[in-house]
Amino acid sequence: MPVYFDTTDSSLSTNATIWSEWTCSATTGDDWAITNNHVWTTWSVATTYATTAIDRLSQQLDRLADVFAPQDAAAQAEAAARAERRRVESEQAQARQQEATRKARALLDSFLSEQQRQQLQRQQFFEVIARGSRTRYRIHAGAHGNIERLDSRGRVVAKLCCHVKDHSLPDEDHMLIQRLMLEHNEDEFVKTANVTPRRAA
Repeated sequence: MPVYFDTTDSSLSTNATIWSEWTCSATTGDDWAITNNHVWTTWSVATTYATTAIDRLSQQLDRLADVFAPQDAAAQAEAAARAERRRVESEQAQARQQEATRKARALLDSFLSEQQRQQLQRQQFFEVIARGSRTRYRIHAGAHGNIERLDSRGRVVAKLCCHVKDHSLPDEDHMLIQRLMLEHNEDEFVKTANVTPRRAA
């Protein structure tokens, strides 16, 4: 246990000496062998070092934030601007496609008879008769593999695939070209097309 001394003890001239004696004196074999003085010194020095290290780290982080934060903000702003441009461009492209489809459908309708327009409206196809052979064809909505050749009983006997190379055209433009070719130049159309025979049911 600590030993206390009177401050008037002639052998202990100052309070500092008394404090030192108090903190360093202990009974031999006491469980707490490390002195309070050592504990205090270790704790205070370690805390000072830790606090200093934390302060320095905090200062470094602040400097890094000053350097990189403006760049990050600028990069984020640029990314947001690019995303907005892509969104606007996508909406504009979609609007142009919708307008092209609307015009193509109006042009197709202008070349169809009333019966053909009703067929397309109700059944998603219309039929056309080739002028030379009088063969009947059915043109479905679409552009690829969308044509059927019918026999005299209306059964499908072949499927044809023939379209222009420009895939950006609306389907209605493909269908109009197919109709005009089959009606006025059937031989050339069939010669160009990929024809797949079908067994009539």
